Amino acid sequence: MNAPVLAPLPRRERAAACDQLTLVAAKSAVSCARAFTRLALAKWCAEGVQDDALLVVSELVTNAVNATGVPAGAEAGPNVVTVRLLGADGRLTVEVWDVSRERPVLTDAAEGDEGGRGLALVGALAARWGSDAGPGGKVVWAELHTAATPMRTPGRVPWQQPWAPCDGDLLRRVLAGLQK
Repeated sequence: MNAPVLAPLPRRERAAACDQLTLVAAKSAVSCARAFTRLALAKWCAEGVQDDALLVVSELVTNAVNATGVPAGAEAGPNVVTVRLLGADGRLTVEVWDVSRERPVLTDAAEGDEGGRGLALVGALAARWGSDAGPGGKVVWAELHTAATPMRTPGRVPWQQPWAPCDGDLLRRVLAGLQK
């Protein structure tokens, strides 16, 4: 399965630190994305923003998995979501890409509702957030302030495409195993 390549946006151009992970759009993607975020922030010496980053990653990946779902035809292969973390200039940007073109909508959840609060939480934690449409899907992003947190990586990290070609057969086997 090939996911589209989107051109870098201005907020991505000066990243001092960058890590990304592509996952099958399954419920287990959320816990994998959280573990990935913990590891990346530890590598960057940016644990000070970890709690907020984990919550933002959880909410954005959950929304991406729900928006993407599993395609009906087995020949289409499973959909994927990509999580990318970028650190620069006193901020951490969390980006989550999915194949849905539908933009996220901030809703007012009623007191008894079990869902509908994710974007409100993201909005409360992030300095700013939004979404960008692109070929084959969208990227939902949130910027967190990390003023007191140094971000270091072993050298310059070039911009990388957020989604590489995926082995569709492997992803189908992984998804089948996760659904058991």
